[in-house]
Amino acid sequence: HTDVNRAGTLITGYSRDELCSIRPDCLLSPESLTIYKKHIKTVSTVGFASDEFEIIRKDQTKIICKIDTVKLSSNRYLGFVVDITALKLAEEAIRESETFLREAQKIAQLGKFSYNFNSKTWTSSDILDQILGLPSGFDKSLNNIKHIIPEEIASELKAYFVEEVVNLDFKKMFRTFKIHKVETLEERWVHLIGEVKLDPEGRPLSILGTLQDITERVLIADALR
Repeated sequence: HTDVNRAGTLITGYSRDELCSIRPDCLLSPESLTIYKKHIKTVSTVGFASDEFEIIRKDQTKIICKIDTVKLSSNRYLGFVVDITALKLAEEAIRESETFLREAQKIAQLGKFSYNFNSKTWTSSDILDQILGLPSGFDKSLNNIKHIIPEEIASELKAYFVEEVVNLDFKKMFRTFKIHKVETLEERWVHLIGEVKLDPEGRPLSILGTLQDITERVLIADALR
C-alpha cells in the first residue's frame, strides 16, 4: 500500500490517487534509474538511504529532488522528498563564487576530497577536515584512513569499489557509512558521492567527490523507526 501527502502532489503535479497507482521508478528520468536501484538496495540492507533524483512531473517538466528513505519494518518505508531544483539552479548560476561555495558547504556540512591512487594520498577541503575532526598537520595518506573509518566498514567500502565500481564499470560512487572523528572519536554518519577518473589504460587514477555529515538525519530516522 502506498500513500502520499499533499506536498507530494504539489511537487509532482499528480493527484494523490494517481501517485498511489504509479510505481516510484516511473516518475524518474532514465538517468536516475540506476541511482534508484542502488537507493532501494541500500535502504533495504542498511535501513536508510539519501540520494538526488531527476523526477518527471505530470506536465513533463523535470525537477531535481532529494529523497531520504527510512525502513520502518520489513514491508514499510517512509520517504522524505524535497524539491531542490531552485537550489541546483542557483548553485550553477553562482558556481564561480568561491565565497558562496564555502558558505553553502559549511551550512550543508558538505566537504570535498580528492584521492590519488598512485601516491595513495588524499586532499580535502577545510569543511571536510572539520567533519572528520582532523588535527592540524594530519597525514592524509591511505594508511591513516584507519583512524577515520572503522576496519569493518573500510573492508565493505573496498569490496564495494572493486565489485561495483571497477568490475561493473560504474564510475559513480554513492555510499552511506559511519566514521569516527579523529580528535574526539565521536561517531558520525556521512554520505559519499564520488566519481572515479581513469588513466588512458582504463586504470583508476583518482576519485573526486564530496562527503556530507548526515548524522542528524540518521538519528531522526532512527527515532521514527
